[in-house]
Amino acid sequence: MKKLWPLFVCLVVLVGGIALSFPFFALYLHHHKGIPMGWVGFFLFLSVVAGACSSAIGGELSDHWGRKRVMVFSLFLSCVVTLGMAFAIWKNVPAGWLILIHIVRSFLGQAFDPTARGWVADQFPSHQRARAYSFLRTAHNLGWAIGPALGGFLAESSYFLLFLLTGTCIFFCWIWILMALPDQSIVGTQMHWRLREMWLSLKDPRFSSYLIYVFFLGALMGQLITTFSVHAFDFVHVSERQIGLLFSLNGACVVCLQVLATRFLTRWRLTHCLAWGSLIYAVGFCGVGFATTFWHLAIAVIIVTLGEVSVSPSLPTLAANLAPAPIRGRYIGMQGLAHMLGWAMGPLVGGWGLQTLSVVYPWLTWVLLSCLGVAAARGFWTLQKDIQESEDGLLVEVVVPQGAV
Repeated sequence: MKKLWPLFVCLVVLVGGIALSFPFFALYLHHHKGIPMGWVGFFLFLSVVAGACSSAIGGELSDHWGRKRVMVFSLFLSCVVTLGMAFAIWKNVPAGWLILIHIVRSFLGQAFDPTARGWVADQFPSHQRARAYSFLRTAHNLGWAIGPALGGFLAESSYFLLFLLTGTCIFFCWIWILMALPDQSIVGTQMHWRLREMWLSLKDPRFSSYLIYVFFLGALMGQLITTFSVHAFDFVHVSERQIGLLFSLNGACVVCLQVLATRFLTRWRLTHCLAWGSLIYAVGFCGVGFATTFWHLAIAVIIVTLGEVSVSPSLPTLAANLAPAPIRGRYIGMQGLAHMLGWAMGPLVGGWGLQTLSVVYPWLTWVLLSCLGVAAARGFWTLQKDIQESEDGLLVEVVVPQGAV
């Protein structure tokens, strides 16, 4: 795992910086700008759709232009736009401009993620990728454990400072990747590409089925960032600082559990990890609806975290394992597209549920959302029959007959 350390450091700083501010953006629009939660969910839906499109485009571009080049380009532009967001908040510009800037930042920044995952897939064989992604997931959640705790504290005094610090962290990551990350990408020979080429991966029936289940799971996972925070604030009546602590609890649990969980789960099929993880997600989010105290929410977050450590390394690993090597970035990018589109539906559907259903029955929105996890679990479980053991994350031993050598 030594070769992953430059990316590990980058992810700790990048995710920690982003987690300082963006989980609180929905609260800022709702409570400081007076925008109804249904509209906040719609605006965040547009933002995540922009990021989803960027994920697919970024993965495709990395096959043609190289992984490192796309990562550096994405970080630089994301830094510029995030600092612009901080300036706009400082000047107290109308909410419409903030939403537009947020959508642009989402589009520019999201290209980094599938490109980084493609870079990792280039470095490791199929049976080692889950462990590599797990290692980086630990970095992701180490940043997630630090960022929201500090962000929840600062959100009570200055949203401008939140986004300024986020932009500074992204600037550091841009310099770090530029200087420290070796570019050993497996890329195509053509520098030009056509947008319609991205959709050719959908001709693979196994992969297209996989994307449907990823979409369902993504729609459920997306509730943690926006819908959860507003529900906790409005219906459980916890403070912004406590919400930040809940996000940090999620990150800290993943840091403690991810590597151990992956070592245990390496003996399992990836499809089994995804199916069971989806069910655990469903149980955890269903529990959110019945929470009445901070500690009830903490228990629900821990359950959700158990689902996260199961599914998070498995999602990109299975996409990479199903992909032909020359177009691995395309498959990972399309997996990111499906996942992010699910995340986009999360705030939209969840925000509508909070505004209409939860005012009568606070638990009803979460029970209905949990059905997405059940649907995803069933899909992943049935997918295993169409996937080879080596693609499903198992190390297949090749037996050489006696006398063959």
